[in-house]
Amino acid sequence: MRLRFAIPSLFTFTGHVLAIGWLVGVFPWSAGLLALVFDCLDGQVARRTRTTSEFGALYDWAVDITVGVLILQRLHIEWLAVVIVPFMAWFHLKKFHFSGRTVLTFIALLVLHS
Repeated sequence: MRLRFAIPSLFTFTGHVLAIGWLVGVFPWSAGLLALVFDCLDGQVARRTRTTSEFGALYDWAVDITVGVLILQRLHIEWLAVVIVPFMAWFHLKKFHFSGRTVLTFIALLVLHS
């Protein structure tokens, strides 16, 4: 029964590993795109299997923040984290899921791989 609750977090973890691997150059650009797919799937899997949890929501949000800040750093605009992170925190507290990570990933894919 407990393993079932871990499955959405495994999706989050996989997306996190793919995103970091892409950002540090271990994986190709397609890993960044695949990381977004896992980011979308983790919440959907949790809702469909009725295994949502506070931990899962917090873990997903923490991954969004860390990957978002790493993307800003890779684009050499890390100073924007001072603005973006508080907004992401505010959206999270309001239970409104806005993935700045998704927007930043698409921007990074365009800028870094064009």
